[in-house]
Amino acid sequence: MRALVLGCTSPGGPFAVERGNDVRRSLAQGTPAEIRRALIDLMYTPEWTARHPGPYATLGDRAMPGFARRRHLLASNGHDAWEALPSITARTLVVHGTADRFNPAANAPPPDFVREVPPSPAGSRGAGSS
Repeated sequence: MRALVLGCTSPGGPFAVERGNDVRRSLAQGTPAEIRRALIDLMYTPEWTARHPGPYATLGDRAMPGFARRRHLLASNGHDAWEALPSITARTLVVHGTADRFNPAANAPPPDFVREVPPSPAGSRGAGSS
């Protein structure tokens, strides 16, 4: 069984709760080093970074030029996957932090989207097995 991980995202679209303007500014303005520091501050707690000094692979390509970084931010701000959510049939684990400023907790799946997943067949090691 293959697993895919998509992090730091929301369904987007008209039901998305936008990140704060302070977060947007920190990702759109400044030098590459300042933007990288902002990402670290958004993705990790100070306690964690004190114990794990990096490098942090979750921060993307350091060589990405400024224009590409800005286009990525625009695409991130404008995506809308809301209508596609009901078509997900694979077992899916959604993890969301209540103190997340990058992707506000209000973007977690609504209760009518969450459903119980039946256990995996006996002997399988997939999601839902014990």
